[in-house]
Amino acid sequence: MNLLHSYFGEIWRGKCFFLWLILICLMSCSNPVCLAPNGEVGTKVINRFTIVIQPGAEGKDAGVSTYYPEENFGNVKSLNALTWTENVLPYTERGYIDFDIKEYMPAGAKIVSAYLKLFADTVNKAPNIIGHSVQSYQGVKLNNEWQIYRIVSPWNENEITWFDQPEVSMTDVFNLPGPQFSIQSFTIDVTEHIRQKYKGTPGYNGFMIRNKFESPNQCVVFCSSDNDRKELRPQLEVEYENE
Repeated sequence: MNLLHSYFGEIWRGKCFFLWLILICLMSCSNPVCLAPNGEVGTKVINRFTIVIQPGAEGKDAGVSTYYPEENFGNVKSLNALTWTENVLPYTERGYIDFDIKEYMPAGAKIVSAYLKLFADTVNKAPNIIGHSVQSYQGVKLNNEWQIYRIVSPWNENEITWFDQPEVSMTDVFNLPGPQFSIQSFTIDVTEHIRQKYKGTPGYNGFMIRNKFESPNQCVVFCSSDNDRKELRPQLEVEYENE
């Protein structure tokens, strides 16, 4: 009788042990059904990627100037936010830039972050100095604050002029501090803009840069996609997720 009791007792303890293991497995799963080690059962694999979009001459950017208000500068090597004086005549320049992100990204991607990177142009003189003007110029203290506006209407880099500038949003504006040194680069968080552009939302057609206060003498100059310095052309760094 004792042997029989011991035999069934061992069976009961064994069953309890396996029931306990099953209970632990179920409690440890975040899903109702545990996933297989290879992830084949109910798995959704999310991959994260980072791409840097830095086009060359095929990139879309241009400048406009009151000095030549009817001329197009679609192949200009600098993107300027400046107000200066030339031959006693004050003039203003603005820069325009856009990125064709769908050319570089797969369909159905989820954008995590996007950063616009602009690098100072230290090769081409604009207007007659190298790089940004900082602090003061010829004894005059400068207020070199600048802005980035969202472009609302479509535009063509080979047609845009001062007299034919696209519409911009007056509320969707980035306010940037003036450069502290002549070769300073800037990185701007443009995540929401790029998300909307990727979705195809109307009214997201790139960026316009300009001085916050367009009065002489101020000068913020960046390399364009046509610049000879390939590594200093504008960049858009996008991190995204894709299944």
